[in-house]
Amino acid sequence: MKNLFLTALFAACTFCANSQTKGTNAIGFGGGFHTQTPAGSRQESDGFNVSLNYGKFIRDNVKLRASAHYSKQDYESAISKLQSNAYSISTGYGKYYPIVGKLLGFIEGSGGVLRASREEEYNNSGSSTFKTNSYSLAANGGLGLFLSKRFAIETQLIGTELSLSSEKQVGGGRQTTTSFNFSTTKYLDNLGFNIYFLF
Repeated sequence: MKNLFLTALFAACTFCANSQTKGTNAIGFGGGFHTQTPAGSRQESDGFNVSLNYGKFIRDNVKLRASAHYSKQDYESAISKLQSNAYSISTGYGKYYPIVGKLLGFIEGSGGVLRASREEEYNNSGSSTFKTNSYSLAANGGLGLFLSKRFAIETQLIGTELSLSSEKQVGGGRQTTTSFNFSTTKYLDNLGFNIYFLF
């Protein structure tokens, strides 16, 4: 399936020079959802996410970006329920490199702030609420297909992130946990897209 997608992506490209010029603005929308119920289990998970992005090409093939994201996740099993909501904002500096025709690769450095709340409910022991604050620096790489002067799609393929998080329990006692995390992610298993309108 991934090979078919990449083949279609390359076939959609035309073989003419294409750069994103200084002064071009980009408004982007992204989102996704998932539902998972493993066969033979009493567990269920579903959620969705949405994003709004604004970017401006400050030089040819160089874009500054600001983004806002929201996500919601629900999980239920025979003994517990979990619901989480997260809001985040980020800004990034990206450089685009022509590959073939209207297909460009990009790398981007970014920083962001996330605020999240999570409520856990257990059948025999009541419920607890947690609040999380997270600060991150990331580097990502991906592909952008600029279909016309007014329309483009992008997807991230690989990334690495450094984050500092603090979680505080606000119900049934007080507990604060601070963690430092470094991770590398491949996005090919959960491929998502942003759609951009250029003007």
